[in-house]
Amino acid sequence: MPNITWYGPSSNRGEGSTGDRVSHTEPVVEAIKAKANDIARRAAFLLEARAKERTGDSQIKVKHHPRTYVDSVVYLEDPNGEKAATGINLHHKIFEDAIAGND
Repeated sequence: MPNITWYGPSSNRGEGSTGDRVSHTEPVVEAIKAKANDIARRAAFLLEARAKERTGDSQIKVKHHPRTYVDSVVYLEDPNGEKAATGINLHHKIFEDAIAGND
């Protein structure tokens, strides 16, 4: 990813600004997708490795959002609902360690 130095007042940011235009260039978008996919790969590994009882129902998912504020989201989906997914993540610290690279 290119090394970018920002100049100018903070009011020069937002839609149509240099930062907005650069953030949607192909190299930046691809770098964000690659990082999200790497976090998802690590999280999937940790989900398999840390769960004592694994039914296979929970899955790590990645959603890439083009041209939005959130470019990519990595999340845990469980058929038993959001609370079950949150509990799994909190108990096993899957995303915290996946982002930190602790696998």
